[in-house]
Parts: sequence; structure tokens; C-alpha cells
Amino acid sequence: MEKIFQKIVQGISSASGNGFFHLLTELLAEALNFDATLLIELSADPEKRLNVIARSLKGELTELTDLSATNGVWGQILSHGSCQYREHVGVDFPEDQWLAASAAESFLGVALYDSAGQAIGIMAGCKRQPMTLTKSAESMLSVIAVRAAVEIERRRVVDALRKNEERFQAIADFTHDWESWQAPDGHLLWVNPSVLRITGYSPAECLSMADFPRALIHEEDWEVDAKEFLCSFTKQSSGNDVRFRIRCKDRTILWVAASWQPIYDVNKDYIGIRSSIRDISARKEAEEKLEAANRELDAFVYTVSHDLRTPLTPIIGFAEFLREQYQEQLDEQGLDVLSEIEKQGRRMLRTMEDLLRFARVGRAERSKRPISVHGVVDDVLLDLGYLSAEAELNVINGPSVTIHASQSLLFQVFANLIGNALQYAGVHGGPIEVGGEREGAKVRYFVRDHGPGIPPAERSRIFEVFFRGTAGKGSPGSGVGLATVQKIAHCYGGRAWVEETPGGGCTFWVEMIDEPESS
Repeated sequence: MEKIFQKIVQGISSASGNGFFHLLTELLAEALNFDATLLIELSADPEKRLNVIARSLKGELTELTDLSATNGVWGQILSHGSCQYREHVGVDFPEDQWLAASAAESFLGVALYDSAGQAIGIMAGCKRQPMTLTKSAESMLSVIAVRAAVEIERRRVVDALRKNEERFQAIADFTHDWESWQAPDGHLLWVNPSVLRITGYSPAECLSMADFPRALIHEEDWEVDAKEFLCSFTKQSSGNDVRFRIRCKDRTILWVAASWQPIYDVNKDYIGIRSSIRDISARKEAEEKLEAANRELDAFVYTVSHDLRTPLTPIIGFAEFLREQYQEQLDEQGLDVLSEIEKQGRRMLRTMEDLLRFARVGRAERSKRPISVHGVVDDVLLDLGYLSAEAELNVINGPSVTIHASQSLLFQVFANLIGNALQYAGVHGGPIEVGGEREGAKVRYFVRDHGPGIPPAERSRIFEVFFRGTAGKGSPGSGVGLATVQKIAHCYGGRAWVEETPGGGCTFWVEMIDEPESS
């Protein structure tokens, strides 16, 4: 027995995997003179299936098994940790097909446990004659069972790692974007197959490049648009949606957008940069066409407004001259007609001026220093003093936040919003409140009144050019002011909207992204 035990220890210490399992069952059968030896793994799924992973059989014993983890001799092993029958095991478990097919008389089995104490399998053997169970036999089975359990758990960990690696490899390989991993010194460790579709270079060609990815980036962008990306592996920096050009294998030029971030191992040690690059050529082309169309539209609006405005001034002047100089010669109807000509002319002139301002709002300018919006509102209130006096409403210029933006555009925003509030809030619509708040890079400003408000059905349209709600009918205005506010907000990466003031009235919000002027 001692020699066999040494043989078992030597044999199983140098083997692993399936070879280990089969060697183990054969040596154990030899040591304990079993007619059949089984190594069974308990599945990790809820069904708890028993799967024979290795066996040693003598004679014509059946290999076809139907083992139950919940009852019979196998259920008893899993419930109590072991099961020993020196004889008559088939009598006590007549329904067990394997025992019956094996003509088993005696039986010995132990449960296998993982490092967390959970049952993961069974090691068992049977004989066709009664079995004499010695302490050395039980010890041998227990020792080998521990080794079997360790190997089963190791195999499960290896399988889980392999499956995870395959899963993540599949995710990385089948990602639409060009993904890569650069080491801390900048050399390429891995790149996915999408690089071939985007650049024309295969992953193998990229891995052999001495200067990846600089070799693919347009040389004019090395020190400008792509500079931050090219320095990322040394600075351990991150970036998102940084745009630059690349030169493909066929020499065509593509626009791409890169996002990247540093990655670290389990010990928090820096192991490189993980980047994702997307082909945005189609989007870039669409954006350029849209910008060109917008420029043409703004130029058209500017030209039309300017050309229509030029003859309006003399028309208004002549009507005013006739009304003042010939009022004695004209009857009341004639004077009314001249007055209406002058009124409609001035209305059209205001519309033309509003359209001109709207057309001039183009690309957002950033100021070098933050602009005090509180000061801008003071200037607006000084300019609208006459309107405030007529409306008999108090305007509260409350706490606000600064922003790097064009002071003239900010003036237009608050002149439109405060002017509308003074005009439409009504005598009981005060006070009008102005303020602002900051949330990271986002700044939000509000102008709040307590007047009659805007019907819900009209709120989604009030920022459209020329739209005038029911409250605006019969009042001077062109319907361009709020559209200008929305356009300015969009220029600064934000938006404008309106909410109902609790208790009645309107609260207009303007959100913008605050960024210092690029150096």
C-alpha cells in the first residue's frame, strides 16, 4: 500500500488537466482494488448535474450513467460529505442504475470541495465483493480527493479566464471603431481588425510600424489637432472626440475622431493608453455642407434685409414729411393713411434690423477674460429704461455667474428676454427677476416674470423665427428676438427654453458652455 501511495503521489504531482484525472482514477483503482472508480464533477448551474470526467473500469461494467445529485447514494455523499458501504449497497439503493449495472456490493465515496467550502464533485469507487475499509484506504481516498478538488477548481478558473478572454477579445475584435493599446513608451501592443477597414493597413502591418500612430496621422496635424493624442502615452492623459486627419494606405485622407484614456493593472501601475478612433469623414462632409448652407442663408438674409431696409428710411421720412407739412391740406382719412404708412414702415424697419442682427450671429466668440453678466444686465436695464418706466415694473438683477463669451451677444440675449418680460408681463407681472447659476462648464441664466404666461401649446414654437404667440398679437415686435436668443445659445453649445413660473408667469432659461478663449 505504501509503494502504491508513493506512486500515486509522484504521478499526480506531475500531471494536470484531463491527463491528471484519468491517471488519478487508474492509480486509485489499483491501490484500493476497485472494480470501478469514478471522478464526478458537480455542475455550477442550478440543475446541479453530475458529470463523469474520468473513470477506471474493470471487465464489462457499463459506462452509461444517469446520476442524480439529489437522491440515491450520490445525494447522500453530497449531503453528508461521504458514504461507506462494506456490503449490500445495491440493496439500500435499488433504484440507482449505475450501482445495479455494476453489480456493486460495496461502495466508498467522498465529496470534493472548493476553497470556499462548496461541493464541486465526488470521488467514488465500488467492488463486486464486500470491502474491508482500513484507515489507510480512507486516508488515501481523502488525500487524493483534496488534490482532485484543487485540480477541478483550477480548471474552472482557467476555463473562466479563457472564456472571459475570448469574450473580451470578440468584443474588441468586432468593435466598429479602430481600437488600440499603446505601452507607456508608446509602442503598439495591440490593435483590432477595424484598423484595416479604416486605414487599409492590417493589424500586423501596424504592429511592425516603428512610429505608430504618428505614421498614419496627417503631418499637418502632428503639432496642432493631433498633438494632444500623440503625447497622451507619456502624459497619461485622456481625451474625447479629438478630431484630426489620417493618411490611408491608398493615400486618401480621412477625418477621424479619437478618444483615449490611460489604463492601469490591478496594482494601479500604469500600463499604457487605450484609444478608440472613429471614421467621421461622412459626418465632417455633412457638417461642412451644413455650415456652407447656413453661411449662404445668413448672407441671403443679410442681403435681403439690407436691400429692403435701404428704401424704407425715405418712405418713412416722406410719410412723416407729408403728415407734418401738409396736414392742413389733407383730410382726416388722408392723415390716417400717412400715419399707417409710417407705422407699417417702422414695423418693417424693426423686422429688418432684427433679421440683420439674427444673420450676424454666426460662430461664437470667446472672451479672454470672464464677462460679468450682472454688468451686462445693468447696461440692458439702462438701455431699456423707457420701457421699464412705461411698464411700471421693477427688475431685480440678482446674483449671477461670469462666462467667457461675446459681450455684445450677451447683451442681445438679455435685451430680448428682459424686453419681452417688460412688454408682455403686464402691470401685475412683477417683479422681473434675472439671475444665473453654474454646474461645471455649464452656465444657465434666467429671466422670470409673474405675468399671464404662455399657453402650453405655444411653448414649443416660440423660438421659431417670425412666430408670435397670442400674447404678442397687437404688440410691436418682429418675432425674431427669441429665435436670436436660441441661435446665440446654440453657438455656445447650449440651448434656450421656457418654463412656467410657479404661481403664474414665464421663466426663460438660456444654457451655454463656458470655455476660455483658445490660446
